[in-house]
Amino acid sequence: MVFLLVLSFLYAAEKPLRVDEEGVYYYKEHKNKKRTDTKYGPARVDRDGVYYYDTDKLKYKDSSEKHYGNPMSTKGSASYYKREESEQNNALTFQFAKLAFDEFENAGVSFENVYDNNSGLLLDFEWHQPLSAFKLGYIFSSGFLFSSGRGSFTNPSEINLSNAPEEKYQLMIVPLAGKIRLNFQYSDRQYVVPYLDAGAGVYGIIERRDDGDDTKRAYTPIFLAGGGLHFLMDWMNEQAIAKVDNEFGVNHIWLTLSYNLTVATESDFDLSSNQLQFGFKFDY
Repeated sequence: MVFLLVLSFLYAAEKPLRVDEEGVYYYKEHKNKKRTDTKYGPARVDRDGVYYYDTDKLKYKDSSEKHYGNPMSTKGSASYYKREESEQNNALTFQFAKLAFDEFENAGVSFENVYDNNSGLLLDFEWHQPLSAFKLGYIFSSGFLFSSGRGSFTNPSEINLSNAPEEKYQLMIVPLAGKIRLNFQYSDRQYVVPYLDAGAGVYGIIERRDDGDDTKRAYTPIFLAGGGLHFLMDWMNEQAIAKVDNEFGVNHIWLTLSYNLTVATESDFDLSSNQLQFGFKFDY
């Protein structure tokens, strides 16, 4: 017991060479460490089984980060790896839209006569099935379309009167649809990918007004068709894409431009439209 106490005192009394910012103590290396060759290069092993390497002589290093594996080369303490992309089965597309329902009319008043501030965000959740010459996508599509405006007289002769309508309207449209998309993509590194899609669903419609009248709710079935182009954005910053892939599993980012045709079948709510949209697609 006395021997162990003396031994622990001697080790505790050994003065460290330095202490780093995290409070780690570094001591002088003892000569009783034996040398051995490992797959990483020559090393010294102490009696506790700890391996000490000369970083300039390492053959290669392992990385704790996923997707990296063994480095292609090392230089000093830096290791250079071949990027291994994560598995890709899905995509999420954000597209910005502006409402323009040219066919909608109520009591002679068009959509544009009432609503003027139009904006929307559309989301496509896509599951990929790779085939020989293209990727087949199964899509659930949703989003939010907002618009606001003021009341309008149905009689054109009243438009110039001083007592113009003051009531304000708010319109929200929620699309719910399923689509099938053909992505003409034969390579993950293809810089431009054309696509076509088609599907069907419904528009859920909510209209509110500030004059105390009841909130109106309705829906109309819709049919969808469209097409566009995906432009690969990875080349702008390969290191950033590799980091996003490593941390979040997103291995490609695309700029998307599209043309979409919507045909609404309910005559009282004919929200048919032709729209140009843009956004971003994230493969994961």
